[in-house]
Amino acid sequence: MRMFLLQHPSSTRRLKQIASFARLLVGMVLVCVCSVTGAATVDVSQLANGNMGTLGLHADVFTEEQTPLGLETVRAFYREGRFARGTASVLSFGIGSRPVWVRLSLFNPGHATRSIYANLGTTWVDQLDVYLVSPDGVAIEWHAGDGLPGALGVLPGIGLGLPLALPAGYSELYFRAQTPDPLILPIALLLERNLAENQRDVHYGYGALYGFLLALIFYNCMLYFGLRQRSHLYYALYVLCFIVMNFNYTGHGVAYLWPDRPDFQRFVIVASIVVYAASGLLFANSFLDLAKHTARLHRWVNGFAVAGLLAMLLCIALDSQLAAVLLAFCYLSTVTAMMVALGIFAVLTRQGAGAYFLAGTLFGMLGAAATTTSVWGGIPFNTWTYHGIEFGIVMEATLLALALARQVSYAQNARQKAEYLAQRDPLTGLYNRRAFFELSRGAWSQSHRNARPLSVLILDIDHFKRINDQHGHEGGDKLLISVSDLLTATCRVDDLLARWGGEEFVILLPETDLIQARVFAERVRQIIQETGHVCAREIIHCTASIGVAEYVGDDDLERLIARADSHLYEAKTGGRNQVRG
Repeated sequence: MRMFLLQHPSSTRRLKQIASFARLLVGMVLVCVCSVTGAATVDVSQLANGNMGTLGLHADVFTEEQTPLGLETVRAFYREGRFARGTASVLSFGIGSRPVWVRLSLFNPGHATRSIYANLGTTWVDQLDVYLVSPDGVAIEWHAGDGLPGALGVLPGIGLGLPLALPAGYSELYFRAQTPDPLILPIALLLERNLAENQRDVHYGYGALYGFLLALIFYNCMLYFGLRQRSHLYYALYVLCFIVMNFNYTGHGVAYLWPDRPDFQRFVIVASIVVYAASGLLFANSFLDLAKHTARLHRWVNGFAVAGLLAMLLCIALDSQLAAVLLAFCYLSTVTAMMVALGIFAVLTRQGAGAYFLAGTLFGMLGAAATTTSVWGGIPFNTWTYHGIEFGIVMEATLLALALARQVSYAQNARQKAEYLAQRDPLTGLYNRRAFFELSRGAWSQSHRNARPLSVLILDIDHFKRINDQHGHEGGDKLLISVSDLLTATCRVDDLLARWGGEEFVILLPETDLIQARVFAERVRQIIQETGHVCAREIIHCTASIGVAEYVGDDDLERLIARADSHLYEAKTGGRNQVRG
């Protein structure tokens, strides 16, 4: 018979065509059978038209009760109808779920083996046992998961899966997933080119995310070293903790840094979640300055942050991964709500940047709630909900950065206001005596070094006590303000005017000799004498006595002012309303 086939190639081709047709017929029959029994067969030829999306509704699911089951037992259970159809496009079983078996019916209508990639779970699934049963009943077995040495099958930012060489015809894909973490199975089939595109988009996306957040960290570290405000340091720590947490739960850490440390991987994700949440509380405590506003709330917030860290250390010491997972998600949810409550507190207590803080924490809460709830299985798990915490943290980080900038602006304004008030006379707004000495150093040094002329005059309002007695202190204050306005309008740009005390004023005149100073003083005296000052609907006229002195090698400015003051005394004792010097 073999010699006959070799001698008749046309017969060989005919037999191959018959076999191919029979295989196609068997596949179609199995597809029909599967549709009758409840399974939905996936035609992989549709992958050429684009992404088919997640395939949870095409899958059949069985949950192990106690002892681990083998493939043959599970196949028998499927034939007995003990599997249930998937109820969502992404299968989610919550935290601490029993191991789950999933069956997917695949059909390759071509004549050749097709290479595809099967994404079967999230990157934190501890163990994934995969079996591909070909049309002739031969099973091919793979094992993957972040709980195995080498982080087999982990693609950071994409999921947990493996490449499949899918034979022609009908095949069955069984896999067993087990983890105490949230058990989520976003089952998807991809062509190699689609996988490459997804990896490129993921790398660009996380590169942009981490670059933006690292820039914020660097910026706030620089502000801390410049301003020494701890809130900038705590904010940088908070953003850094988010990067570490995100780096861990997206699979980057186990894939690149510790692929052979499954014992470390068991706790690193949940521990980084707790550290991130605690760092948020420390930042809020520092930014809102709770120690200043309410010491009790300050101690309570710090205590809750420390309690979370200690509880996680206890779970690790007891080697209880399930307890650590439950603690991490409950703690993160609680802290997120606390951050929003602290934001409301900031707004109610009228803190300058409280609105920015509240808006930022609201975005963070919505993002964290979307991710946490989807991971728990409360809402559908998809790209938007899974990455909700990342979208939220970008908005939160941006708004909190604006809040910090606003806080710095408020602090600078307050400092400038304090400096202004420290230099100014509160009644007239002129420089006070302390500011006069500080600001006159430049002119004094230049005159002393370069032998340039410099004069000073001291002015005293005549009979000011009598004016106070007649018109009251309010009238006297208005007169002082009016005289200070006249002096300000009369002085040159480089002259330095200050209220010396009581009804006395001092003016430093750079580049002015004694003759010029006397002329200037006389003009000032005449302006004051001729001006009527409105005080409480009355017109008050007053005069002024002025003493003038020129720098002639005095040891310091105080000695020069003392000479001008002695000339003022001469003017007052000589009849007032005159200039002496």
